[in-house]
Amino acid sequence: MSIPSTHQQYGFSIEQWLKTVLRWELTPLRISLLYLVLGTGSLFFSDVLLVQRVESAALLAQLQAAKGGLEVLFTAGFIYVLTKRSRRSLQQKNASLRELKEERTVLHRVFRHNLRNSMNIVQGSATNLARDLPAPNDNQDIDRILRQSDRVVRLCEHASTIEETTMVDDENHVAIDLSKLVDATVTEIRAQYPDVDITTDVPDDLTARAHPQLETALEEAISNAYRHAGADSPHIEVSAERTRENVVVHVVDDGPGIPDIEYEALESGPKTSITHGSGLGMWMMNWVLRQSGGALRFRPSGSGGHVVFVLQGAER
Repeated sequence: MSIPSTHQQYGFSIEQWLKTVLRWELTPLRISLLYLVLGTGSLFFSDVLLVQRVESAALLAQLQAAKGGLEVLFTAGFIYVLTKRSRRSLQQKNASLRELKEERTVLHRVFRHNLRNSMNIVQGSATNLARDLPAPNDNQDIDRILRQSDRVVRLCEHASTIEETTMVDDENHVAIDLSKLVDATVTEIRAQYPDVDITTDVPDDLTARAHPQLETALEEAISNAYRHAGADSPHIEVSAERTRENVVVHVVDDGPGIPDIEYEALESGPKTSITHGSGLGMWMMNWVLRQSGGALRFRPSGSGGHVVFVLQGAER
C-alpha cells in the first residue's frame, strides 16, 4: 500500500512549496516577517504548549533548555544561509557588471576611434576642397562641414575623458601644481587659437589635489570661453587663489556669457545635453570637478562669462 503524497492529500506539494520559497527575493520585509512567524511559533510552543502538557518542573526546565539550544542553532543556520545566498547573489551581479563594463568600454573605444578617424578624413577633404575653390572664405557649406566635424571630434574627446574619469578612485587623485597646469594649458590654447588674448595670475606655490583629468577640464573651460566669445580677438583671464577652505580657479571672458542650454545640461545630465545640441563639454567639466571632490560654479560677470573651479587644497 503506497503512502499518498502531500499533493494527493491536500492539493499541494511541500517540495514545490520549498522550491518556490527558495526562489524568493529575500527582501528585508520578507526576512523580518519570516523570522517573526518562526519566533512567535517557538514562543507559543515553549511558553504555552509545554507548560500545559508537562507537569514535571525538572523535565520542563530540560525541555526549555533544549528548545533554547535549538533556537540558537536555527538562528545561526538562518543567518548563515541568508549571508551565503546574499554573497552569491552579489558575486553574480558584480561579475555581470564587470562583463557589461568591459563590453561597453570596448564598443565605445572602437566607435570613438572609427568616428574620429572618419571625421579627420572629412575635415581634411573639406579643407582641400576649400583651398581649390575660387573664394573659399565665402563658401558657407564648407565652413559648416568643418564646424560640425570639429564638434563631433570634440564629442569623442569628451566621451573619452568621461570614461577615464569614472575609472579613477579617490585614492588615485594627485597633487597638481596649478601654476604649471595653467601655463601648459594656456600654451596649448594659444597654439590652437592664435588670435586669443589670455592673461594669467596664478601664485607659484598654489597646489590642488584633484582628478588627473583636471587639465582637460580647464582646457575645455578656456576653449569654451573662446568659442562663445563672438569677438574678433576675445580676451580671457585665468586666475587662481587659495581661500580659507579651498583652492579656486577663475576663467573670465568678455563674451556673452554661458548660454542657458549649458545650465540645462548640468541639471539634466548628458542625455538632455546631447538632445539639445550643447555637447558634453560643460557636463564633462562638472563630472571631473565632482570626481575631484570639488564643484563647478558660475558667477555673474558684468562683461562676460565667469566659470569657477572649486578644488581641494594640497600641500606641496
